[in-house]
Amino acid sequence: MNAAYRSYQTSTALSGVPGSSPFKGTLRFATGCFLFALLLSVFFVGRSWAATDAPEDVKAYHSPYVWRTDGTGDFVLPVIAEKMEYVSQPVAVQGTITSVTATWQASGPVALWVSADAGLHYTAVVNGVPLTTGFTKGETLKWKAVLGDETALSEVTLAFTSASGVAGTFGTPELSGFLYRKPFKIAGSSVGTLYNYQVLVRVGESSQSSSADISCGGRVLADFNDVRFTLADGETLAPYALIGLTGKKPARTATYFVRVPQVPKDGVVVFIYYGNPVAQSLSSPKDTFDFYEDFTALNGTLDPAKWSVTLGTGGSAQVTSEGLLLDAAALTSKTFEFKQGMIEYVADAVTGYETRLIARDPDPAGATDATLVAYASGLDGAQHCLVVDNIVKANDPKPAAAGTYYGFRLIADKDNNLTFERYDENFSEKQATVSYKDTEGPAKGFLALKTTGLGLGRSLTKFRWIRCRKYATPEPVVDASSLTVAEESTALPIFTNTTLDGKKDLVLSGSAKTGQYTTAETKADFDIRIITPVWEGKGVTVDVSADGGKTYKKSCVDSSYYYVSQGDFTLGRALRARLTLKKEADATSFVEYLSVSYKPGTITLIEPNGGGSVATGAVVPLSWTAWDYEKTYPLRLDYSLDGGRTFVAIASSVLNSGSYLWTVPAKKAMATTQALIRISDSADAAVYDTSDQPFAIVVDKVADDSTSSTTSTGTEESSAAATTASSGKQDASTTVITEVTTVPSGPQLYELAIMPRDNDPSDPGAYKKGDVVVIMPAGYNWTQNELKSFHIVKAYLTPEEKLELLQPRSTGAKARKGKTTGGRRQFRVNLDKQGKAVELKDAAIENVTQ
Repeated sequence: MNAAYRSYQTSTALSGVPGSSPFKGTLRFATGCFLFALLLSVFFVGRSWAATDAPEDVKAYHSPYVWRTDGTGDFVLPVIAEKMEYVSQPVAVQGTITSVTATWQASGPVALWVSADAGLHYTAVVNGVPLTTGFTKGETLKWKAVLGDETALSEVTLAFTSASGVAGTFGTPELSGFLYRKPFKIAGSSVGTLYNYQVLVRVGESSQSSSADISCGGRVLADFNDVRFTLADGETLAPYALIGLTGKKPARTATYFVRVPQVPKDGVVVFIYYGNPVAQSLSSPKDTFDFYEDFTALNGTLDPAKWSVTLGTGGSAQVTSEGLLLDAAALTSKTFEFKQGMIEYVADAVTGYETRLIARDPDPAGATDATLVAYASGLDGAQHCLVVDNIVKANDPKPAAAGTYYGFRLIADKDNNLTFERYDENFSEKQATVSYKDTEGPAKGFLALKTTGLGLGRSLTKFRWIRCRKYATPEPVVDASSLTVAEESTALPIFTNTTLDGKKDLVLSGSAKTGQYTTAETKADFDIRIITPVWEGKGVTVDVSADGGKTYKKSCVDSSYYYVSQGDFTLGRALRARLTLKKEADATSFVEYLSVSYKPGTITLIEPNGGGSVATGAVVPLSWTAWDYEKTYPLRLDYSLDGGRTFVAIASSVLNSGSYLWTVPAKKAMATTQALIRISDSADAAVYDTSDQPFAIVVDKVADDSTSSTTSTGTEESSAAATTASSGKQDASTTVITEVTTVPSGPQLYELAIMPRDNDPSDPGAYKKGDVVVIMPAGYNWTQNELKSFHIVKAYLTPEEKLELLQPRSTGAKARKGKTTGGRRQFRVNLDKQGKAVELKDAAIENVTQ
């Protein structure tokens, strides 16, 4: 019993109501507490029997909201002009937003802000970094963005968590099966925020990999295929390229470039995942670098949409397993233009001793030569030089040898300072360097590889690969101070023949006809006795488990309650849900929302909770809360006259309405100072609550009739004894006695408390105008708060009519992504028809329909 209930005092009776209360002293006070508790549940809890905005014991997965230019997201993202502010449409969600994670794909700088209160307040965000504090909370998502120069925005995704239980998205299919991860920080650059930057990361096989930034503790595959990088949210994959593997087991080191979409000046956290024995490599240089081509892997064919070939006299161009072979020929990019950053390539001047990189050619079809060339040869005065408008501007007189592969690097910073470097083919030893500040050449141009000469094999150069990436000084690097963070064991969902579509909804992979998705395990600090799954989707069946997936309740019904006490699933403390998708002929199978409520089955007796007295023959309101259970779930009520040693059944099965009117048997034998009330799960005696302290039952001489049968306002009870509990406050030796009661045959006079207005118009589960909140016996002493909060009317009702007026309205209809719809009561009182009449009018009672 919550002490707050006891602090409430009642003092005002409803004037003009005939009859007297059967309660004495503290029992009248106890009944006032009961109605006050109900009042609290209506106006402060807000949803009474429906789910509240409390995240406890609810695990929900909600696909994020996606804006895409190709139309495959939830919303179409228009083409946004540079340096113009774009504001998205608002998206309402269920429950107060507690965190937001924005991720986006863009070709350049983007400043993005998010709002959780429909745009009243915005907060700047970093790509992939969850926003958990420092923003105004609300229930409507919105974002706005400003694009930088030459930037195209193709996708924006907003993931969120909420107080209604949404814990995140469905996860990332590419991380399925990974066992370990480590966070580490990328230290930013003093030049400011950088975008789409390729950060060098060295990953060690074990702590013996002395040259590595991060160690995988011996838990990584020999080929490092089981390595993934994500942004700070732990879900959004960061593209990466494995560019080298050195050393011997167990001290090998893999060198990666990881493309981080936004690196603020003060740095950003990313994750490395590893430890998956069946993982395949996702290394993708084309997705990592600004431009990339591995000529040795093209199977002899160039992409005509990407490259154009120009042949000189006797010239030739071919692609083999050795790479690109140019002899008096040029290969020019059709789509990629270089402005600033870094170009790297590996080449061997076989004959003619010339290797030429055209970095910026504004007009490849023009007759003149390119305006910015990085040139390496064996010619005097042009051994290693930078050329602008066919004039050598700077040269390092260290010639390149024929028949030798070199690594070349051209750097152009934001101020157009040019640096051209030559290395060995592994870029480990610098051999030549030259610098020049270009104030004459073009700001950008197309990229090309070229050799000149007479051809016919006399000007042959082999190019293995070429790539372009970002450059800043100082460069972002792995922050060594962040590497002390311990390895984490992961708890990730399992995708089997399932993936995510453009809306980030769960769907079948490729041509799969069936697939499964298993949620990550959720640990509970209590025994799970009740599970309620809710989902939005098509072509899916849902199974739930409380023992970590050892056993499942299969083929659940959406929004239905499942109980350990009814044998639906096995008691445990590890929640999991398993979704099976099957391909349907007429539609795509998908899931966009999953919520699993898991409860301990708590029952709390409110009154009587100890102290005071009640007379024999009196009608005593018993009240309780059992929010975890359905209203139709059967509970059991018992009383004890000896402080809990033995119990007598009041009702072996009552609906979970929160209240029950108990007529104390009119017997002298009922007199005691050690009376207790117990309420329990009718199918599981281990779940119960009992009055905290005893109360007294005194004999009312007028009401006493030791020879008559006892009566109550409940249903007739059977003679079957209830099972006693084996743990908790209830003693295992407790004796249970069942009494037979009869039901009043005719209508009884009651007073009805009716809602005068909608409690919360935005909440479909809250009480609505005209709902009957509670029904009490005539003469009940209503408090001032109750009189102000409800419209009180009187009516003669049979037990069946009373139950009918309190019948909840249930509907399975739901809006997109988990929102529920439906009313509070099946029957309502039309207050316009009722008017100010004290007696309930039959014509005012309406059956609510969809």
